[in-house]
Amino acid sequence: MPQHDRRHEPRPQSVLVVDDYADLRTMWRLWLSMWGFEVREAANGRMATEAAFDKKPRIVLMDLSMPVMDGLSAVRRLRSDPRTSDLTVIGVTAHGRTHPAFGEFEAACDLLLEKPVEPETLLVQLRRVLRPAVKQGK
Repeated sequence: MPQHDRRHEPRPQSVLVVDDYADLRTMWRLWLSMWGFEVREAANGRMATEAAFDKKPRIVLMDLSMPVMDGLSAVRRLRSDPRTSDLTVIGVTAHGRTHPAFGEFEAACDLLLEKPVEPETLLVQLRRVLRPAVKQGK
């Protein structure tokens, strides 16, 4: 049987998963890889900004509370740099509205999800943010 020619297929969308819990990053990497995404990981905001500047993922899944640099500081840094200002950032938090920076984090992100995030919910939200914008008036 001839091998399928993949040279003209669209490249997989890249996602940067940022969370200080390695087990959670692993779980999300497995889900995302299974769904066809290219996945990179970072354990804190500083690592995330460096990875985003270097590889420019399509989407960043950013936790709010992390050591070294928190998610809000990382998103602010990404938004202020022309290389990454247009990245889609999905914020993720287990603290909900009780975290002092929740409102600012929610405003800085394109979308905010509260942990725990079910696989189906994550996939639906990823598809939503990846959907091409509908042209006005058509």
